[in-house]
Amino acid sequence: MSFNLIQISIILFTVGITSTSFATVFIDPKKIPNFLHGISRYGKVVEKREYLNKHFKLPKRYFRHFYIYTAPTATMLLILVIYAYSTCYQLPEVLLLILDFALGSCRQASASPEATTLALFLVAVHTWKRLYESCFINVFSKAKMSILIYIIAFMHYTALLLSIVGESYGFVRGTQGTFNSNAHTWYYITCTIIFLIADYEQFKTNKILANLRKNKEGKVISESYKIPKGRLFEYVSSPLQLTEIVVYLMFAAILWEATTIYFITGWVVINQICNGIIQHEWYKKTFANYPENRKIIFPCLL
Repeated sequence: MSFNLIQISIILFTVGITSTSFATVFIDPKKIPNFLHGISRYGKVVEKREYLNKHFKLPKRYFRHFYIYTAPTATMLLILVIYAYSTCYQLPEVLLLILDFALGSCRQASASPEATTLALFLVAVHTWKRLYESCFINVFSKAKMSILIYIIAFMHYTALLLSIVGESYGFVRGTQGTFNSNAHTWYYITCTIIFLIADYEQFKTNKILANLRKNKEGKVISESYKIPKGRLFEYVSSPLQLTEIVVYLMFAAILWEATTIYFITGWVVINQICNGIIQHEWYKKTFANYPENRKIIFPCLL
C-alpha cells in the first residue's frame, strides 16, 4: 500500500502544534506541562521559566539555518527542473525513489511544468530573501527555541520542495513534461504579483522590527521589545504571519492541480494564525498602551 508520508506528517504536526498552542493560550499556564510551552512557543512569547533542559534549547538566530539549507536547495532543484523540461532529461533513479518514499509510489502527475517551475522559482526568491533578512536585517535577541521546532522547520522546507516536484509531470514514473508558453499566463502573472507584494511587505516588516533596536546611525543599541508601528502594523499585530500566509496561498494557487501542497499550505495557515494569536495576547499583556484597534492577523477580520 502506498502512503503519502508528507501528508500524514503534516496532519500530525498541525493537530499537535495547534492543540498545544491553543492550550497555552486559553488554559492556566500553571496547569500546562513545562515542556509544552517550549514546543508551541519561542522567542519573546515563551513563559519565563525553564520549560526544557538547556541542552534542548537553541538560539532563535538559528532560524537562518533553515534558509541556508532551503535557498540553495530550491535553486539547484529549479535548475534541474528547467533542464529536465527543456531537454527531456531522464531523472536519476535515486530522485524518483525519494519522491516515491515521501509522496507514495502511487502518486499522480497533476502539476504542469509551468506551474512547477514558477512555484520553485518563487520558493527560491522567498528563501533567498529570508536568508538575506536573517543575516543582514534581523536583530536577534538572546531568545531561545525548542530543538523540536528547529527539526520541524527543516522537515517543513524539505516537504515543501518535494511536494512541488513530486506531483509534477516528468517527475512521476511514466510521464513527461514540456513547456507550454501560453499556459495560464495571466493567471500566473497575477499570482506572482500578489506573491511579490506580500514578500516585499514581509521585508519591510522585518526592517521595522529591526529598527526598533537600532539608533539613527543603524547601530544596535538594545535587545528589548517595543510596540512596532507603521505599514501593516497599523492594522494587525502580526504582519509577518499575514504575509507568510499570503505567500503560501500563492504557492497553492499556482499548483492548484496538485494535492500535497494544500496540506502544507493548510499547515502554514493554521500555524501562523496560532502564532499570531499568541503574539497578540503577549503584546496586550506586556504593553498597557497597546493599540486597541489592531486586529490579530487579518485586517478588519481577526
